[in-house]
Amino acid sequence: MSQSKTKKGVKRMETSKEVVEKKAAPPAVATDLKSWGKREIHATSVMIPRVLKMEFMSDKVKEGHAKFGEFRDSLSDEVVGTIDKPLVLIPIEVQEKWAIYDLVEKKGKTSREFREIVVVDGSNESWKYKETGLERDRIMDVYCLLEEDLKNLPKNWKELGLKPLPKIFGFRRTSLRAGKKLYTQMYITNQSKNLPPPAVTIEVSGKKVDGDLGTYIVLDTKPGRNATPDEMQLAFHWYQAIKSGQTKADETELTQAEGSADLSEVKDF
Repeated sequence: MSQSKTKKGVKRMETSKEVVEKKAAPPAVATDLKSWGKREIHATSVMIPRVLKMEFMSDKVKEGHAKFGEFRDSLSDEVVGTIDKPLVLIPIEVQEKWAIYDLVEKKGKTSREFREIVVVDGSNESWKYKETGLERDRIMDVYCLLEEDLKNLPKNWKELGLKPLPKIFGFRRTSLRAGKKLYTQMYITNQSKNLPPPAVTIEVSGKKVDGDLGTYIVLDTKPGRNATPDEMQLAFHWYQAIKSGQTKADETELTQAEGSADLSEVKDF
């Protein structure tokens, strides 16, 4: 500050204003995730996709839009693997259920119409696959993270708060044995070693089988490597969301009535 005299000889104070130059913010770039800001994600608005195996009788294969033996995301239709190369999962949670279908006579043929999904518990775990007027499929739905999805995360995924969406692998019919092997690893073998369910990754593969009524895929599972701390933390995040009922599964495949629980290839090992 400086001083100066007025005409009356009275001193006054002159304040020099400091000009602060602000640097202009860089323009927002549409391809930069940070430009879009942070959004509160409501888990109840999120649908968890299924991993579907492409059979010869699958609509996409018959129409030429997919190849036999592919694993595809039920929502994005993205190919996430094939039966020839094991797909590595970090398992999160297993839900057992019955898909129940009514047997309906139409034009001299018996067809299946979806009725409901019933959670497996002690009162119904011994239900038969077929009774008068209905058929049931027993299903093990495995919520999991795909190793490949985690590998594709950017290096700063923690800073960005990224959490890859889990997927559901459904084991039913001839593949139910593979689901039971996975279930045993998660809840018996791991816990006997004082380890949480996702502590060991699971490798899922498949093979082509020629049955009396056609060619189909039978899945198999086996334990893989130990999961990393980051993988288990992400699995636990989704476990909490799933158990609290904050997620919705894509149930489209379960409501489809193709096939019959009375086929020769249906076995519960």
